[in-house]
Amino acid sequence: MLSRLLTFLRYTTGERTIEIEQESAEFLALRCGARTTIFEKPEAKIRQNTKLVAHFAEIEEVELRKPANEEPPVNWTISVRLSGRRCIEIGQVTDETDAAIIAARIAAFTGQKVIART
Repeated sequence: MLSRLLTFLRYTTGERTIEIEQESAEFLALRCGARTTIFEKPEAKIRQNTKLVAHFAEIEEVELRKPANEEPPVNWTISVRLSGRRCIEIGQVTDETDAAIIAARIAAFTGQKVIART
């Protein structure tokens, strides 16, 4: 309960985090605010809050984007770009190193590359 309260307080002050809730050979579960994204390797599916949003075969790249706005706090956005120009936002992270680590974990898990954009 205390960790969720601290996360909520950080979120209201502009600080963003993505927490790794589960990481195994078969599942990668990430939580950003109220959104949970689960990458399921056995079925090659991506779910957000239990809803199926994509299949691994649709993934073209993992995108790490820094907004042009440099006013603090700067939030790095992590998304999965799909074929057909669709995009699934995983979440935002205030810390650049944390953003790179999360993007790299998603890329390694799905077998895709990370593309950094500004």
